Amino acid sequence: MHDANWLFYLGTAFASLIGAFLGSFLKRLGEDFAAQRSIEKLTATVEHIKAAISDDVWDRQKQWEMKRDTVFEVVRILGELDSALLDLAHYYFVPIPEHGAKVLSERNKAKERWNSNMARFDSARFLVDMVVGKSLSAALSECIKEMHSVAKRAEDGDATSYTSSQAAIKQKVDAIRSEE
Repeated sequence: MHDANWLFYLGTAFASLIGAFLGSFLKRLGEDFAAQRSIEKLTATVEHIKAAISDDVWDRQKQWEMKRDTVFEVVRILGELDSALLDLAHYYFVPIPEHGAKVLSERNKAKERWNSNMARFDSARFLVDMVVGKSLSAALSECIKEMHSVAKRAEDGDATSYTSSQAAIKQKVDAIRSEE
């Protein structure tokens, strides 16, 4: 019977060791599983944040590109308007009797060019107002008022309208640059 007790105690000790090992193993397995789930959730959260930041950066980049393109377009048209204004002043300065129909034809072309560029400018200024803001639009309006004044004076026969207005136009263009 002594042998049976010894075997019973050995079996109990062995079962206790296996139970302790299995308990420890299962506890560690549960911790690893929980850690893996936490890492998966953390990875998903990080990916979501990265996507949100990427979308935000993309949106800001697109907004900046739209502003840049709009400003470039309106400034390019402003340059074309200045050129059309110079032509307008030039052809209204040339006396008709000396050059006849050619001058009238060139005056009409200059006037058409001026009007066409003004229509393009008005459309572009509307976009500036929407995309860039009111302050740049206001500065553009002041510049155009000055250019309109020069065009009117040129059409009324003021030979110096363009050259005498260059300082005022430059001041208006500088105001536009400060708003960009």
